[in-house]
Amino acid sequence: MALIKRGAWKLKLRQMGIALKDIEEGKFGSALFEKVPGSGKYFDFEVKAIKSVREYHEIMVVDSNNGVIEYALPPEVGVPIAKLDRYTGIDTDYKTVVSWTVSTAKRGDLKEVSMITDNYSKTHFKLTIAGKEQFKDKLIQAPLSLPFPENRAILAGQTVLLECKSTDGTSITVDGSITGCEF
Repeated sequence: MALIKRGAWKLKLRQMGIALKDIEEGKFGSALFEKVPGSGKYFDFEVKAIKSVREYHEIMVVDSNNGVIEYALPPEVGVPIAKLDRYTGIDTDYKTVVSWTVSTAKRGDLKEVSMITDNYSKTHFKLTIAGKEQFKDKLIQAPLSLPFPENRAILAGQTVLLECKSTDGTSITVDGSITGCEF
């Protein structure tokens, strides 16, 4: 490894380096950067910590003034989940419209549950998330979509379950959807 002391050029955005000492937020400190990726030639450069960085930790340039942050792994990318199903019938006991059970060794991030029926005055809805009943025997007046904040709180084997029933035995057709991600 060849060391070129004090580079005189600006660092490139997203260029990676190593902090040579702890650098407090807003302070300047020394870091090591490769002159040309793969060249094996490095230079020592003064950088400004946007957030505090630790000695010998990987850092990344994030602004045009050689500001750096400690590099962390990118956010975990989940596998999208989209469940869509329909119930048609006259049952006065709750029946499943749509459900999602989180896969083994995964956790779930529920994004949205949506419901629509062809007969709003004759359809009751029930929603259960991870074993906790959210509501039951609810009439809606129009299509409903319920957004959920990112929470990753649904564990492996737990279920999101949308159910419906006819209030009096009248035939109903109900569509439901569940969207989320598994990590």
